[in-house]
Amino acid sequence: MKKKIMIVCIILYSILSVFSQTEYSIQVSARWMENTPVGVEVEYTGDYNGIETTPFTIGPYNEPFTVTLTILEDHIWQWAELRFSCWDPICGDSNLSITVTADQATPDVSLLAHYFNIEPTPPGPTSPPDPTIPPGSEGSIELRPADLTVNPSDAFPWEVYADSGARKLAGYGIEITWPMPQGGVIMYVDSSIGNSGVEAGADGFIAAVNANTPGVLTISGFDTLGVGPSSNLHLLTAHFIAGDTPVSGALVSLRVDSMIDETASAFDVVRGMDAVIRIQEISYGDVNEDGAIDIIDALLVAQYYVGLNPAAYTAPLLAGDSNADYVVDIIDALNIAQYYVGTCHCPNLPPKE
Repeated sequence: MKKKIMIVCIILYSILSVFSQTEYSIQVSARWMENTPVGVEVEYTGDYNGIETTPFTIGPYNEPFTVTLTILEDHIWQWAELRFSCWDPICGDSNLSITVTADQATPDVSLLAHYFNIEPTPPGPTSPPDPTIPPGSEGSIELRPADLTVNPSDAFPWEVYADSGARKLAGYGIEITWPMPQGGVIMYVDSSIGNSGVEAGADGFIAAVNANTPGVLTISGFDTLGVGPSSNLHLLTAHFIAGDTPVSGALVSLRVDSMIDETASAFDVVRGMDAVIRIQEISYGDVNEDGAIDIIDALLVAQYYVGLNPAAYTAPLLAGDSNADYVVDIIDALNIAQYYVGTCHCPNLPPKE
């Protein structure tokens, strides 16, 4: 009797194990602009190997696994040339490869490859206009430049331009978003300028701005008569301040909620153009960028402080900030001189060899 009970228990345990088996998978997709899907080739290596076009799924498998995914090519899609920006959820790093693991903690992993357009070009013979869209009913709004490089803590403007095609533009609503990684800030709105960090452009108009949510800037505007028609309307300039951490490439998305003309008629198709911001790394102390931190750097910082603005100070201004107080002053010049002789352990300067 005991033997029968044991056999039954073993059978039940086996059945339960089959039905409770955890499955592990990695879903891979790519998008451009407002969640427009893009098919790009991705190679994966590791516990499993292959080359597939997004969207695709690796798995499901019955055991945890690790793979490295690599984007194989930039993608040309319809009328815009696209460039890879970053893998979500780790936007801020523009590396084409990413290593991920599907395990007990995260059995179902979702990865999204972000793309942005380099420079839109008019449709050619290989991409005829969509016959379902009435002529002159398309519009787009974009950030310029589409690929922006700044220094840590720099204040910088980003211009917003609209293409209204053959119609006037009398109203719009847009949302600009960027990643907010844990433990760091890529950029934030400089609300001290204009209307919460936004100023009207040469052709533009602003009605309301909301910069209260970190990582989001929402703007709307209207003009009773409308402006244009034009493919190059300078709507507005948004002002930002970069974070103090280097970023190799973070996606900044511009979503267009609406575009309307002076008759209050909405554009049938509206597009927002994504952009990328890069925050370059600074070699603190080496203000003349000769590969050494020495008395020459101390002299150049002192000259800058008294207003001489020496031409040999070629590095970003904050390279002279030796003590991490975000100010370049005579204290930094003294610190660099002391560092040169080995008596200053300054927060921003590398250990003296």
